[in-house]
Amino acid sequence: MSDEDFRAVKILIDEHAAAYEITSDTIVENSNGTAVYNFFLSCLRKQGFEVEDHYVMRKAFRAVFSPTPEDEGPVIALLVEFDTLLGLSCAHNLALEAVLAACDVIQHIMKADPELKGKIIVFGAIFSNEWNWKNYMLEEKAFLGVDVAIMVQPSNVNCLAPSFNWMWEVTAYFNGEASHATLYPREGRSALDAAVSAYHSLSLLKQHIQPPQMINVIIQEGGDFPNLTPEFSLMEVAVKAADEADLERLVTSVETCISSATKGARCNVTFVKDTRKLCQPLLTNHTLVDVFRSYAYRLGMKFTTPSLQFPITGTDLGNLSHVLPCICPIFDIYTDAPLYSMKFQDAARREEAQQPTLRVAKALAMTALKLMRCPKTLAEVKEEFPEEDPSS
Repeated sequence: MSDEDFRAVKILIDEHAAAYEITSDTIVENSNGTAVYNFFLSCLRKQGFEVEDHYVMRKAFRAVFSPTPEDEGPVIALLVEFDTLLGLSCAHNLALEAVLAACDVIQHIMKADPELKGKIIVFGAIFSNEWNWKNYMLEEKAFLGVDVAIMVQPSNVNCLAPSFNWMWEVTAYFNGEASHATLYPREGRSALDAAVSAYHSLSLLKQHIQPPQMINVIIQEGGDFPNLTPEFSLMEVAVKAADEADLERLVTSVETCISSATKGARCNVTFVKDTRKLCQPLLTNHTLVDVFRSYAYRLGMKFTTPSLQFPITGTDLGNLSHVLPCICPIFDIYTDAPLYSMKFQDAARREEAQQPTLRVAKALAMTALKLMRCPKTLAEVKEEFPEEDPSS
């Protein structure tokens, strides 16, 4: 049935290509994250998915499609996110389009073939609520019973197995003492001064770390009025390293720099290191990615870089990949623009981006159908993955 499925997937997606492009355009026009989120859920409901909104956390969802009530066949998770922080510069309109197109053709084929058993679950969340939403769902055992998870991302290169490093986001809360900055300037202790001093200290530390180590810093809060000495300030620090031990050492250095700078400003600092903001490296399941690769090649996609290192970033998909088989192919939308730039955003809106997006949708659909049709392939995917409990 694989060749028949392949022909059906190509025909169905090609027939509805214009409608999928309109879907992408609608996402582009709705820059508001909540509007895009609601629109995407309405599309899934039209396809026959049962949608649970506010699943585990606010503005997160779980959408399930299974034409038969029996719990038979593989459970395949497709992951999406709505990035309201970076807007369309991450080209989420194309990732959402690819998943919607794949879901559309999968549900059509499953309805037409009663012998085809399985379940498709789409998980997603608005990125600005919690960028590490997969970790929150893992904590709540949301992926219990899922066999594999797949996510696709637009990029400026085709790569089947991107690798990501360890990353931990550390929050520093600075506390000083408020006073009127004009009448009693010497009575106050500026938490903003502590944060700015800590920022400069970390800038000096950056000169002494080696790739792929990296430190990224923002000051999120620093006072309410110019004439009031800030009593409170908030800093977010993303610390990245090649391995866990190296990460822990670098986090300790970061805390030392911040603490010393804070003392100089006669303030106090408290660190919060939420383990849900700790990202592990992505473990690509090679058996699963080979299934995706086989169909992507047949569709004309070329992967000149089989593995691509992203030394400066991390992903919470990495944590999930330590619990169940995962892949995250990235696909070239025919641009050399830097990711998350305005040029990349413009490229995501162009007509040229439609062909690679729909190719990925077809490969995604065929990967899911292959796992449903061939229990042996699913067994091989699981055999490669060490047995762990998704509830752990």
